[in-house]
Amino acid sequence: LCLGTGHYFFSPSEYEAKIVVLPNINSSTSLFGGASELAMMAGFRLGGDSEPTIYYRDILMSDFILEKVLSQTTEHDNFTIQEALGFGTGISETEKAIRNLRKRTSISRDMRTGIVNVVVRTQLETLSCQVADVLVYELDQFLRASQSSNAGNQFKFLSKEIEVADAALDVAERNLSAFKAHNRTIAQSPDLQREQLRLNREFQIREAVLIELRKQAELLRMSTSDQVSRIQIIEPARSYKDAVFPILIQ
Repeated sequence: LCLGTGHYFFSPSEYEAKIVVLPNINSSTSLFGGASELAMMAGFRLGGDSEPTIYYRDILMSDFILEKVLSQTTEHDNFTIQEALGFGTGISETEKAIRNLRKRTSISRDMRTGIVNVVVRTQLETLSCQVADVLVYELDQFLRASQSSNAGNQFKFLSKEIEVADAALDVAERNLSAFKAHNRTIAQSPDLQREQLRLNREFQIREAVLIELRKQAELLRMSTSDQVSRIQIIEPARSYKDAVFPILIQ
């Protein structure tokens, strides 16, 4: 207990840096747009593109992301962040550094707004800010890569749905043409009038769905080269004015 207390009061001061982020709404909005409602009417089901911030903590605290952060060079010298935190090179040192950085990092999320706060604590004010910045940068890179992969899968899905919708439109068109060919006069038959309205409506819906699917496929194809950030930084990384007492980290 005495040793712990002594270490607490005589260790160098540490600085906390915080950065506040939120998903970029413009980049994460579903690309299917107006096609979804039409597709449901025609018997299709289109997926959406959701990106809940509830997963941000798991991504940021993963070994994959933390190792990428540790490998970055600090802003004012040629040391890596891993070395700046007091660790050497090698697999075992990296594993220790990952555990250390994970303890120095806290992620909180507002359940109502989805806003995420990333807080990092190190012995250097500039290092705390840089680590927070790099964490968010690596999160954005991870989300972009995931979006690209997801867009490719969705494009394959849409291509199949376009084939199905095209075939369904062809059937609807042939049914309508056959009805008109066999029923030249429908003015005196309410039943035939209702049937023609039904066939016309089905044809129009199938046609609208096919047009929308083709439009969304093109937007999706273009999105694979989209460089818009997936993260919106509400408050850039900044450290608190005063140093805080260090936490015991092994």
